[in-house]
Amino acid sequence: MKKKIKILISASPFCKQSKKPISLLKKNKIEFDFNPKKRKLTESEILDIIGKYDGLIADIEPLNDKVLSNGKNLKIISRVGIGVNNIDLVYAKKKGIVVANTPDAPTEAVAELNLGLILNLIRNISIHNTDIKRGKWERKFGLRLKYLNIGILGLGRVGRSLSQKLLSIGSPVIFYNDLKKKNTGKSLIYKNKNFIFKNCDVICITLPETNKTIGLLNKKIFKIMKKNSFLINTSRGDIINERDLLLMLKKDYFSGVALDVFNREPYDGDLRKFKRCIMTPHVASHTIDCRNRMELEATENLINYFNGDKILFKL
Repeated sequence: MKKKIKILISASPFCKQSKKPISLLKKNKIEFDFNPKKRKLTESEILDIIGKYDGLIADIEPLNDKVLSNGKNLKIISRVGIGVNNIDLVYAKKKGIVVANTPDAPTEAVAELNLGLILNLIRNISIHNTDIKRGKWERKFGLRLKYLNIGILGLGRVGRSLSQKLLSIGSPVIFYNDLKKKNTGKSLIYKNKNFIFKNCDVICITLPETNKTIGLLNKKIFKIMKKNSFLINTSRGDIINERDLLLMLKKDYFSGVALDVFNREPYDGDLRKFKRCIMTPHVASHTIDCRNRMELEATENLINYFNGDKILFKL
């Protein structure tokens, strides 16, 4: 690597648990700056500083055509994580900017959070906890996996891992929908979306954000779903129309909802008022081992690019 390289690590936090990515950057003589705000950068903030960097170890800050056009020296965006809906991939390709991500690293952590949220909802764990702390002792009946129809929208890495975990602990069958039918065992059955909406007691969203999935779950779909069903979303916030979801919760439509992602983050809306709506702050992939692996793989992708080596997860 002859030319002096300087990158921005916009992902925050970064290297809180393991310093290996920083050591690799130093070893390869790549200069770097950390995110100056130590939070998600806004469009104007990233736009103002991106011009002086050759590479970006990115988070979910907006990297649209306006921002990327200001990245005069930008050659690679290496995403810490799997989602790249914040990046204008068409414009990046047009400008010759390489985009890479870390799709394998978050899989198990995200699948495990989905599993935890399902069990929390069907056994009223959070509701019981809240009631007791408010001086209310009321034992609510729960449900068991064995007697529930579970549907998964999206059978990618996370969806498949989640289905395997559910089947191993008591679910007799899992219904899934994806772009096409996949090669699965007898207990993992492909069904169209309407079948899943109408017949499943628990629906987990493990879809990417695309033009076809934004707003996929709205008032029309909610009315198709079973009245006392459970809904879990750990994928992308914009897949659910939050305004419509709020209206349905006001009508006591769902037995429980669990959200890790939101239309706008940090979330501060009225969904917080409902005990049966469990909320976590976009932490599906936030386990120590998962974060360390994502940061390391994102750093390796970037270093490999500048060294002329193969990028493992190039889009």
